Amino acid sequence: MGTAIDIDNAVYTGLFPADLKAVAAFAGNGSLQGASMILLSEKNKKRCDDICKHTQVIDLSLNNDFEKSYITHMKL
Repeated sequence: MGTAIDIDNAVYTGLFPADLKAVAAFAGNGSLQGASMILLSEKNKKRCDDICKHTQVIDLSLNNDFEKSYITHMKL
């Protein structure tokens, strides 16, 4: 999680389930660390490439029921 996220608020709004609160940890600049790990290690680059081959983009804006379901399940 980013350093700007308040865990209590994230749980309250439903962004994270309550049971994750006890195990949540701040990663700092995790994206920079991840990019460095991939650039500096052939093993990590291959692993990333393998993950990308099995990743699928799902455009939720094309699903007519998504917005309705999303709003219904928000705790505001």
